[in-house]
Amino acid sequence: MATAAARPVAEGIASMLAAGGDLPAGPGWVYEFKYDGVRALTYAGAGVRVFSRNGNDITRTYPELAECATRLVGRCAVLDGEIVALEHDRLTFARLQQRMHVSAPAPSLVAAVPVRYYVFDLLGLDGQDLTARPYAQRRDLLAGLRLSAST
Repeated sequence: MATAAARPVAEGIASMLAAGGDLPAGPGWVYEFKYDGVRALTYAGAGVRVFSRNGNDITRTYPELAECATRLVGRCAVLDGEIVALEHDRLTFARLQQRMHVSAPAPSLVAAVPVRYYVFDLLGLDGQDLTARPYAQRRDLLAGLRLSAST
């Protein structure tokens, strides 16, 4: 991987998706909250490219996600998360739908319907595929990137 921003999703790393079946029991299992949003795989580094879980490039649909790259400072990462919209501090899929299929939203729409990107997994870092590593280790590495929004 030359840079995380330049690597298309079709070349390898894909979102970790849920599978049907009974919930596992015992130590070593964690559960993630399912947000009411759009699953997105983001390649961030020198720039940002965002892909839907189907591999569609949705970078231009959510231009505010370009901020991810500014927080990495010299690093490249493959982030797995969910794009959501809030209204009165509550998740609202109806509000997000106003942005979902707009390939190049006007600044007025971006301002009227801002989105947030909740990152819950780190699948690659600085050219290394992390998907074979334990989830807890990937989460520790993700926390070390200090990507939390300041607002």
